[in-house]
Amino acid sequence: MEIPRSPERDAIVREEVYARINLPEATAKMVERMALTSPARNVGGGALLNVASLGSSHKSSRPMLSESHTCERPYRLLCDLDPNVVAIYTQVRIQGVQRQLGNGRHVSNASLDLLVFHPNRIKIVECKTLDKLEALVTKPKSDWIIEGANYVHGPYRNWAEANGLSYETYSPPHPCGRYLSNIDVLHASLAHERNDQDHGIIARVIALCKQRGPQSITAVLANISACERRHLIYGLADKTFSGTLLSEVLESGSFLVGLPNTGVEEIDSQRLQAIAILQRNPVVRDEFLVHPAKYREIAVKRLNRILAMRAGTEHWTRRHHAPLP
Repeated sequence: MEIPRSPERDAIVREEVYARINLPEATAKMVERMALTSPARNVGGGALLNVASLGSSHKSSRPMLSESHTCERPYRLLCDLDPNVVAIYTQVRIQGVQRQLGNGRHVSNASLDLLVFHPNRIKIVECKTLDKLEALVTKPKSDWIIEGANYVHGPYRNWAEANGLSYETYSPPHPCGRYLSNIDVLHASLAHERNDQDHGIIARVIALCKQRGPQSITAVLANISACERRHLIYGLADKTFSGTLLSEVLESGSFLVGLPNTGVEEIDSQRLQAIAILQRNPVVRDEFLVHPAKYREIAVKRLNRILAMRAGTEHWTRRHHAPLP
């Protein structure tokens, strides 16, 4: 179980990273200000259609403000789950961002989504959905560009590199509903103690996957009587296992678990693509929705007759009685 962080512990963690990467004193002071003033802004007007969230983190004593429940928040939860992340801060303010506008240079400040500390580097992160990024890069004179398969905000990356930091753009998978549900479950498991018995059961799951390859949750529970779903959740949260987190909810018996790099990730990606295709081209099986047009005509004719009865232009029938006065 994670020990709640204190401001004093936060400061020690940051200082250790500054020293490890030999960050210049002036830059370290700037990053300190970014961390200590986080979150530096409230949810802006551009996020009025989003579901914002305010929470806490196992890796920071500062409040965690996310402008989007489906974009920034899952990335923050992933950072909590990532053993290679040591500190997280949201809605951080950066100063001196340079942009080229027309024939001149423009310098401004900006608020970015996250400031993330790894043991050997510090990065700033912008979170955007893929459809939003696709729209941004097509705008005239946009700061957003595509480099290979990556979307990059040029001025933010330039600012980061000039200050000895790194830059990253994060996009959640699409569609993201099942993934968000699973990440919430994994994150909640961080509050649970793992005892020796739990570790022993997880070791048996590892042995089963080594012997037989990726297994469905149903198969694991059938082969290891002492195993419960929580043990699989622990293993997924600790990255001991890989799972079909993108395409299957953890409650599903067809959810697959396996050792990393044994094919589970490829299966997960293929299943997610199939879901995305189905959502773009839904197969309608509801009989009411696929009835021929003549049934709609019959229904409209019946409705018009009832309206005529109510208006007094037709007599009420046995089936359709006049309403009580």
